[in-house]
Amino acid sequence: MWIQILSRLSEAGDFERISSKEMTVLTTGESTEEIKGYILCAEGLYKSDDFVPVSLENTVTEFLVKGDAVIGICSVVSDNPVFERCLVLDRKGEEITVFYGGCKKKFKTDIEGVSDVPFIADVSIKGDNILSCERYTTEKYGRIIAVGDSILFDDDYSYAAAEDMIVYSSYDGIKSGGYSDLISGNYARVVFEDNKAVCALCEESPDEDIIRTALSASEGGLVHKSIDISSDKGFTAKSGGSEKEYKSGEVLTVNSASQAQLFSGKKISLTPKSGSKISVNGREYEGRIDIISCEGGYNVVCEMNVDTYLYGVVCAEMPSSYDDEALKAQALAARSYVYNQRLGNKRIDCGANIDDTTAFQVYNPSSVCEEAVKAVDKTKGEMILYEGNVITACFYSTSCGISANSGEIWDSYKTPEYLSSRTIGELNMPDFSSEEETLKFFKLIDEGGYEADCPYYRWSFRADKNSFKTDAGKVQNVTVTKRGEGGNVTEVLVEGEKGETAVSGESNIRNLLSPGSVKLNDGTEREFTSLLSSFFAIEIIEGEIYFYGGGYGHGVGMSQNGAEVLAEQEKIIRKS
Repeated sequence: MWIQILSRLSEAGDFERISSKEMTVLTTGESTEEIKGYILCAEGLYKSDDFVPVSLENTVTEFLVKGDAVIGICSVVSDNPVFERCLVLDRKGEEITVFYGGCKKKFKTDIEGVSDVPFIADVSIKGDNILSCERYTTEKYGRIIAVGDSILFDDDYSYAAAEDMIVYSSYDGIKSGGYSDLISGNYARVVFEDNKAVCALCEESPDEDIIRTALSASEGGLVHKSIDISSDKGFTAKSGGSEKEYKSGEVLTVNSASQAQLFSGKKISLTPKSGSKISVNGREYEGRIDIISCEGGYNVVCEMNVDTYLYGVVCAEMPSSYDDEALKAQALAARSYVYNQRLGNKRIDCGANIDDTTAFQVYNPSSVCEEAVKAVDKTKGEMILYEGNVITACFYSTSCGISANSGEIWDSYKTPEYLSSRTIGELNMPDFSSEEETLKFFKLIDEGGYEADCPYYRWSFRADKNSFKTDAGKVQNVTVTKRGEGGNVTEVLVEGEKGETAVSGESNIRNLLSPGSVKLNDGTEREFTSLLSSFFAIEIIEGEIYFYGGGYGHGVGMSQNGAEVLAEQEKIIRKS
């Protein structure tokens, strides 16, 4: 054993970051083809080169670990592990199926009374047998609203949540994750231990017709200090077990002074009378409004039908004057985008799925118009699929004639085929590895570009050497050091009086400096506080720094102005 360990230590090269770790072995690459070269433990998936024998399955074993790789076997600590908070899925006679650590396993047992599956339990294992099955009996079924240090249910009951909480879902295959996998607005069975929520089971898929949107505060951000609520036909306010009716025109003010009187728990739910809307600080929303107490104030969430939400998105993101077909394309993209963002669940701490800002899609109920309603209704229920799955339908204002790979814009984002770089129009692309050729591309306007007549298709400005947002001081030189496949800049080197600074990442590069007055493609000039896109080249003449670029936005997915040009071209073809 020790010869094997020393051999693998030698192969590892250095002894840094090597540690011993006790892990519960669930399955190995030797017995499960899907993880060949790995072992799956309750603690995670580890590389193993298949030297871990099948005999170690269902044991607690001490390994030598370096990073995400097992490099040696020390000893078996226990052949009687306990699968804590595992999901008991099924029982057929003397066979029980459990799901634990991302692995489905079958065991034999003669234990009586294991029924009413599925449920959460601590299961004691010995070889292929279950010795005991201790079911968690304290549980609550309900609709989840918010999750943070605690779990808030729709009935306004709130419970502390364990940091290592396990969340199982069974509506789309069996999966496990953490508390952030609970979806605002979805139902779950939550089990408790020592007055803390330790595990949850989601058996019902999220309602695809409902979206919960956190509303921006007038102060900025999502935390409101004070909220004035009213409705032209009146509304009902409910908190915990208390309920109160408010008449037409009557104003409910929620702030620190009124909280004790209004709140029975952590939230108030406001429901408008039939056919009415609720005004939140002067802006009207269609749907239920939740006001949730949080640190520093309140989160305000509008729960509404997805199509109602899309009515307020389409023309907040695209001008209502655009062609019907372009607006329909925007509606399809927006519906597909929000479908995936709901599952992404990034605003669960606020009691929402998404918010109304550019972090997701801009939602503005004041932008609802006939054109938006028509585009949403004509595409009702339709989404964009790739290989059977709803795509992440990214979009942006204007291209420069080519799009970017999503993985080069967002580092953690794997580039799917439908979000890969491609030419937009009948263009001859330059060799983007040549800065000279790239500069020519951004200086000239090729009429083959679909958006060659759009104001943002090309832009330029002379940089103020003091406007760069780096620690380099007054800038003397800027060099593009890396580009993506579509020519987008992924890294620049800024040289100044105080030294050099390398800047990478799309948002950091676009915030590299405040351009001020930028000359656009149509000859007009506009003020900008950041770069319009990361598609640009730099020219230095007699010490002056000039930027020549193209496009507006991140450059991934659908160009909105490109969609408008194509729709107009198709209209001309239909008429001719």
